[in-house]
Amino acid sequence: MAIKGKGKSKSRGVAKPPRREPVPVPVPFIARPWIRIVTAFLVGIAVSWFAIWVTNGLRTSREAEEATAELEAQRQALQSWQAEVEAEVGAVGEFQDPSPPAIAASVRTAIRDLEGDGDTSVTADALRTLAGDLDAAADALEGFPLADQIRDKGFGPEADTIITARLEFVEAMRAYRGAAMLILLATEADDGDVAAALTERASDALASADGLLADAHRKYRLSLGNAGILTTPDIGLQP
Repeated sequence: MAIKGKGKSKSRGVAKPPRREPVPVPVPFIARPWIRIVTAFLVGIAVSWFAIWVTNGLRTSREAEEATAELEAQRQALQSWQAEVEAEVGAVGEFQDPSPPAIAASVRTAIRDLEGDGDTSVTADALRTLAGDLDAAADALEGFPLADQIRDKGFGPEADTIITARLEFVEAMRAYRGAAMLILLATEADDGDVAAALTERASDALASADGLLADAHRKYRLSLGNAGILTTPDIGLQP
């Protein structure tokens, strides 16, 4: 008895394709961790730089405003002093900027006359009046509250220059007064030798006064120039 199907090969089914493993979705470039770290670092630097820039700008602006306000305060203080100097010195002399004022013209005339022929047209009353005016000018300049005017205005070391100039103005006025009084005594002296000696001393006092006034005027104009009150350049205004 034959066995059914003996010798027949079994049919094989079609092979299944290989199973695919799941492929991960690529991470976007901008979302990669190292990109995020670098981006955050750069953004932090940019924010810090911008904050510094804004801060420096505000500081510079504030400093500029403070400097402008300080300069204006200095200008106002020195304008008050300028008005005082021009009023008092102008009362006994004549301003001739940029040169020092011309003071005590009558004393110069009397000295020149007495050194010449021994006689002068300058009267004793004129010399007494001038001496009184010079004394009043010295007192007014000395009494002006200059230290209060310039205090806390940011003058720094220049404050010493301003105060020294005031002191020299005062000493100059008093030296001119001394010259006027000496030449007055010379005009009234009966002895020629005495008159000559007094005239010589008056001439020395006048020269001393001129030196003090020149130094005071130079420092005075230097301070005015630094505050922007004098706008024209001057030769010889170095401290």
